[in-house]
Amino acid sequence: MGILRKTILGLLLWFSITFNAYSDGGNRYNSCFSYYERENNLHYSSVQGQVNVQMENGKYKTFDATPNIAIHDNSNKTIKYIFDNETFDESIINLYFEQYYDSLKQSIVYNLPTDEYRYNEFIQNNFNIKKRKISGNLVIETYSFKTEKYSLWICDKNGMNLKKVYELNGKIEYHLDSYNKCIRIIKRLDLRNEIIEIAY
Repeated sequence: MGILRKTILGLLLWFSITFNAYSDGGNRYNSCFSYYERENNLHYSSVQGQVNVQMENGKYKTFDATPNIAIHDNSNKTIKYIFDNETFDESIINLYFEQYYDSLKQSIVYNLPTDEYRYNEFIQNNFNIKKRKISGNLVIETYSFKTEKYSLWICDKNGMNLKKVYELNGKIEYHLDSYNKCIRIIKRLDLRNEIIEIAY
């Protein structure tokens, strides 16, 4: 009984911690990351902080978030940011980019480790790929606290030419299709699917 009680108490404690971490609207959208990009000798790091968001009812609410990505140029010893700190009030959820071509595995190596849980979900069709030029872009996913919707953005690896390419809502999922070098968006509609491809 002693072991059983400890096990139950341990599970209850774990559930309590997990629930508390995800019950706050901001915590689950506060990601932390650090990635190197060798071709241009760049380093990407998440910027943590609080964003003050005007909600649909006109009132402001504060969230813990990752509202920006810092790009450190290791060659020039300079740092800049992808989003405007003064106006951007969303949170970065995911960042993806191609690093190099693996000739032994005939696949593209991304910034995400292959054993990370997100890899198989977001990086697909990545085998038997002929050697090709690595994409010079970043793919960024953000979350809006105001609309409760996710968005996909593309910019170059230096953070320039930023543009929102798609807003995700409803029964929509996406992944990076390595073979076809595109973001594949799947909209699951009533008895049919709609496929959207966005080159990255």
